Amino acid sequence: TANNVKWLNQEEKDWLSSTLTFEKNQLLNSEKQDSAEQKKSKFKLLITNKYLWFFAIIYAGSSATSNILSLWMPQILKAFHLTAMQTGLLNMIPFGLAAAFMIVWGVHADKSGNKSLNTAIPLFVTSFGLLLTIFTSSLTLSLLLFSLVLMGNYAIKGPFWALVSERLPPTLVAVGIAAVNTIAHIGTGLMNSIMGIVKDYSGSFPISLLPLCMLTFTGAMIALYLGRKPTLPKAQKVQKAV
Repeated sequence: TANNVKWLNQEEKDWLSSTLTFEKNQLLNSEKQDSAEQKKSKFKLLITNKYLWFFAIIYAGSSATSNILSLWMPQILKAFHLTAMQTGLLNMIPFGLAAAFMIVWGVHADKSGNKSLNTAIPLFVTSFGLLLTIFTSSLTLSLLLFSLVLMGNYAIKGPFWALVSERLPPTLVAVGIAAVNTIAHIGTGLMNSIMGIVKDYSGSFPISLLPLCMLTFTGAMIALYLGRKPTLPKAQKVQKAV
């Protein structure tokens, strides 16, 4: 509380305490006055926000990649006639590298400040890595490609969520993040089903990754689009010129 702050005199403590109480009461009153109609309006504002759907598509690709490779990569590796022990040990490598690289890329993204580009680049790496797995029958190359895929996939997490917080309206950020997560995970479930169908039809694990490859590529293109310089409305252009 304000009374426990040692570096303030009593007058300053009283002022701080009364100000905090006033602001708290204001917040409580505004929440009570928030009618059902206003809540409905906020919900409509959220679901009609184009950025919500852009971010949901981007994160659906990332979430689906993590989920699908967690489920399917051991089977893909085991197809190279490995033992269960060998499969488990090799399966750890891409995830370990990805976890370490996520921190490195997060630091780089913070320093560069370009959140959209630092989201797009790892997604492109993920997408092309998935595509290249179709053309290799080498265990070493497959392991290398899956490592790159997961490194790119994990790397977007820092800059991506920073971009979400930056682009969504301040009043919608908290619920927007929850909505992006929810929609993306619905997409993840659908992508799992699609991959299973393609696998049954083609009989090939690498080919079944193609839908995921297309989804992550779409997400990367959207991230690049979000990085373009926004066009000023006409009125603002006139005002700026004056």
